[in-house]
Amino acid sequence: MVSFDGFEALNAYVSDSDDPCFNDFISMNPENISKWSFRYGKAAEELYSMWRQRFVLSLKRKGKLENVKTSKHFEKKMWEHISELAAKLYQMKKSSQLSYLDGLLGTATSMDEILKEINADSSSSSQPSQTPEQQLPSEQEPVSPPEQQRVLHFIAYKNFTGKSLTAHESGILDSVSSDGSMKGALLYLTAQQLKLNNMGALDVAIVMNFVNPNIRDAILATAGNEAKIRLLTMETRPLPKLEPEVKAYMHEIFLVAESDDTDAVLNKIQEERASQMYLVLCCLERVVENFGLWSSDEKESEITFYRRAASILDLVFKDTDILLSDGESGSMTSKSEIETNKVLFMAHDTSAAFARKIDFLFKCKESSTKVELASNEWKRSYNLRVNANILNNLKRFGITETMSMDWIEYRFGNSKYLYSLLWLPDEEVYVATCISDELHTPVKNDSNITRDKTMAAFLALKTLLVENARIIKPAIYRINRKGR
Repeated sequence: MVSFDGFEALNAYVSDSDDPCFNDFISMNPENISKWSFRYGKAAEELYSMWRQRFVLSLKRKGKLENVKTSKHFEKKMWEHISELAAKLYQMKKSSQLSYLDGLLGTATSMDEILKEINADSSSSSQPSQTPEQQLPSEQEPVSPPEQQRVLHFIAYKNFTGKSLTAHESGILDSVSSDGSMKGALLYLTAQQLKLNNMGALDVAIVMNFVNPNIRDAILATAGNEAKIRLLTMETRPLPKLEPEVKAYMHEIFLVAESDDTDAVLNKIQEERASQMYLVLCCLERVVENFGLWSSDEKESEITFYRRAASILDLVFKDTDILLSDGESGSMTSKSEIETNKVLFMAHDTSAAFARKIDFLFKCKESSTKVELASNEWKRSYNLRVNANILNNLKRFGITETMSMDWIEYRFGNSKYLYSLLWLPDEEVYVATCISDELHTPVKNDSNITRDKTMAAFLALKTLLVENARIIKPAIYRINRKGR
């Protein structure tokens, strides 16, 4: 872990405050910030970026990233004052003109402390140094395992901005090797992807993506025996089995549907009302009603498939604590992560960060507080990173698993799957496993479509998200009461 002057004070503030605010911490400690920063010789904007990085890292360590937005506003006058003060301290240290220090901080009570520290620091360089957060290991120094993830993220963000890597940075990528653990295997694969300029390298860095067979094989080839055995023997959350009478009744309904008599089908559906049975019947009713709305040439748009599937999910989650948010709504969890990464790896960029637009978000609703539970996509892209961000936020409630659907190749019902995303705290990795790759939105009465597996997948998704919502609701209630 990177340490610096003021490290303990900053962490104590973030830990003890219910609502830590960057500018509050700075305004309470302007003289101390100058004292802790004078060795770096930085201008006001640079000092602001440096301490903003440190504040966000502390938020991340304490699980309070929702407060990252408080670090965005640059108080120019305050930082210019801090910078001027730090510059004077540095000049006094450099020229040993300690007699000027008496009036340097006005009425600051920490003057004796400042003088003591400056006198004691005789071994420090006479030139401004880099901040610990911005240093890469020297060419003679190998990257230590705890530092590998930070260094790889630093190199990745440099890559994303279009800058070429130095020979030293390329050498760091060459030096990364796997120690056989899950995390070590991921970091090694990330380094290999960065060497190939692969923009998806950071996806590999955080998620053991066993949904993708190519990544799965690469991870297993790199992992040690213990990690490999654990990964291969991990139990995937099973699909719930449809009750036999439900499967039989579904079969009866589609036999009636072969007559193309919609009224007869709907009458059959209304014959019974039971728990799982009635839910399935409601969904089948919606599916059959939609048969006549599909185009005859099956050339439907993404949004059409999305609307039809979403209408079924509305029924599945009816009368639960789950809020279905669709229509390209923004994931605020992803916005916090984007803001965090901008602070850590593009510190001088203070432009606005925008939430990732998501086709379909599941949220837990409790009063005015909404907690994101899972993200689902109908586009040609993997959705793992957003769900990893969501699960990272859910860990504060003690939740270590979420579930999501990706409907990638939406035409003709191809490549749709339900997957579980599990956080392993001892390995510090996420593991994605496929629960079902046989999801379909029927466009006609096609007996080849695996209807029962699609329905079972919807029920599995509902079961886990409702379980998570039951954990979250009382926690939110306690937090809201504490804030009153």
